[in-house]
Amino acid sequence: RFSPDGSHIYFTSDRGGSPQIYRVSVDGGAAQRVSFAGAYNVSPRVSPDGKTLVYVSRNEGRFQITMQDLASQQTQVLTDSAKDESPSFAPDGRTILYATEVGGRGVLSVVSTDGRTRYRLNNRAGDVREPAGQHDPAAEGQQLVLGRVAHAEVDLEIEVAEGEPLDAGCCGQRTQRGETRRRFDQRHQCQAG
Repeated sequence: RFSPDGSHIYFTSDRGGSPQIYRVSVDGGAAQRVSFAGAYNVSPRVSPDGKTLVYVSRNEGRFQITMQDLASQQTQVLTDSAKDESPSFAPDGRTILYATEVGGRGVLSVVSTDGRTRYRLNNRAGDVREPAGQHDPAAEGQQLVLGRVAHAEVDLEIEVAEGEPLDAGCCGQRTQRGETRRRFDQRHQCQAG
């Protein structure tokens, strides 16, 4: 993954014996190891401001979302579940969207960067495979593609915290603060719920 300023690429490699996170300049040069806590760190994503990294770490057999300050190297495990994957920062950099498993089903969950607030996005109809977490800062308003699902219909509840318009991601309808529900089907059509 590219850093927000496009100057570095973050990736996972086991060149040191176990999966760890590295970065390399787009201009070339040697790769630098970034993660040092633990023996298994994968799926790096850099925050929009370029100061923080989130990734999946294995802790006592559990795969959890971990955040690392890139300047101080301090880390914090943000989740207490066991099968987390595919973290992605929200456009504002204050929350992280990720996939996890609850009751044998894949769901999308959100955790704040301080780890205090956690919630699941409502998914009644099928397994969520991974969050897409795409943000296009050049787009008008803020755009966030929430996830890829395995079955035809999913209800997702979304709250726009800053009152900024949020593109529903499929038909160009806008959501303002207080409007929280959209229904998506496999053909990428949405209707207000």
